[in-house]
Amino acid sequence: MELHAGNMDSETSLRAKLRLAETEIEQMKVAVEDMLGESSRFYTEIQRLQSEVDHSRQKYLAIDSTARRLQAELLPREISAAIPRLERGTEVLEALGAHLRDTRRQLREALESVERRTTEQAQRLTRASIREHELRLDLALRYARACRWDWNPDTDELLIGGGDPEITSLFGPAPPTNATMWQERLKPSDRELLRDSLQRCQSEGDEVDVQFRVRPAGRALYWLAARGGLVLRPDGSRWVIGLVTDVTAMKLAETVLMQANATLSRQAAEHSSETRKAQAQLQQKQKIEALGMIASGVAHDFNNLLSVIGNNAYLLSCTEDSRRRSSLVAQILKATDRGGQLTSRLLSFGKPGAQLVEQLKLADDRSELRDLLGNSLRSNLRLDIIIEPALWSVCVDRNELHLALLNLCINARDAVAGEGRIELRARNREFGPADVEGLEIEAGDYVEIQMHDSGCGIAPEMAERIFEPFFTTKDKGHGTGLGLSQVISFARNNGGTVLLHSQPGRGSVFSILLPASPQAAPLEHSSCLTP
Repeated sequence: MELHAGNMDSETSLRAKLRLAETEIEQMKVAVEDMLGESSRFYTEIQRLQSEVDHSRQKYLAIDSTARRLQAELLPREISAAIPRLERGTEVLEALGAHLRDTRRQLREALESVERRTTEQAQRLTRASIREHELRLDLALRYARACRWDWNPDTDELLIGGGDPEITSLFGPAPPTNATMWQERLKPSDRELLRDSLQRCQSEGDEVDVQFRVRPAGRALYWLAARGGLVLRPDGSRWVIGLVTDVTAMKLAETVLMQANATLSRQAAEHSSETRKAQAQLQQKQKIEALGMIASGVAHDFNNLLSVIGNNAYLLSCTEDSRRRSSLVAQILKATDRGGQLTSRLLSFGKPGAQLVEQLKLADDRSELRDLLGNSLRSNLRLDIIIEPALWSVCVDRNELHLALLNLCINARDAVAGEGRIELRARNREFGPADVEGLEIEAGDYVEIQMHDSGCGIAPEMAERIFEPFFTTKDKGHGTGLGLSQVISFARNNGGTVLLHSQPGRGSVFSILLPASPQAAPLEHSSCLTP
């Protein structure tokens, strides 16, 4: 029985060792699975060891089964024979444990080796990447003609270098080592700019962005630009870091551009002056042409006035009645006054002068327009002037407006072959954004002045060119082609435009659109050119 008890203790010990061995094997399997590729040979070894353990376990189970059978059969002799085998199994398990401990040590060393090589490789790659980035930055600075600068506002330490050595050399044989030395290398008038910019950067955090000049000994003047900003380094120190760039070429280009702009401005002013003179001459020519058109009508009016004056003067010489004489004198004076007004209007219309923009109500000029336009028409043409009540005023030059309307009236007269009617209409118009698409005017309130005629109309292919200077459909000697070009030029110069609606055989309608004066139109919609 003592032998049996001893066997039982040995069996328990073996089982405990087996469980311990199994636990260690499982732990080793987890460790092996986490190993990198180069640890695969250790995993193979573990598999072999596992096979040996399984084989030993099978032996143990066979021994245990035999022991139980022998115990049941009370065969001490067989049990005694089994004891050496059990002892050998114990020795095998102890050897296996030692082997497992050695394998664990080897795996740990392999892991440490892999981690060490991985860290070293990462460090090598990082250093290579840093060197590559530094090389790229240095090349970029060289090609950009720039160098780096670092300034510590607390210690006044300054580092200038890297990038283009040509830029670094502009500060002298030895680069400045503090901000004061840096400023002393600049042109005196630029030193305060750099000093103020550095001061604002360190006190308020503003970016440094300043341009200054340097003139190295025996060399030309250079323009440099310093740009940078304040940063806080890991050690807690404050640094202003940035770049110094050569902007000499840009400054030279700016100078050339400024000179070119000045030259262009001067030439433009001269050209503008010449253009204004040419426009004034052209306008005066148009006025003279228009005066020629109305000359016959004016001559007819003067003939009527002279007849009134002559007849009343003859009757005055023949009568002794004082009341009759007073009436005749009054008629003479009235005819004389009307002749004076007509002469004054002609002189004012034909007189060259500067443009005088004023707020104008077309209704106030109804009588003057009737005389001006009526004198340009034949006797078989009827002129109607229809002005909408409460018509908004416009801001234009009165003479230019009258000339534009006279040109439209003459154009309408020539379009009507025989008897006919010409109608001038004026009305208020409101244009929204959708209404002004393609009209070259802004949305707002406008006064529309239309000239209708019952003439022959204009063919579509002619309508496309009707406003071109010197384009005319009239016979040679009957028109210069400048009338309608003056009309559209007048409208555009005053913020408006001219529209044409015509059908061959059914007459034409020319519409001048002029912005309404803000004093007359609703304030939320109005627009008006100022003098």
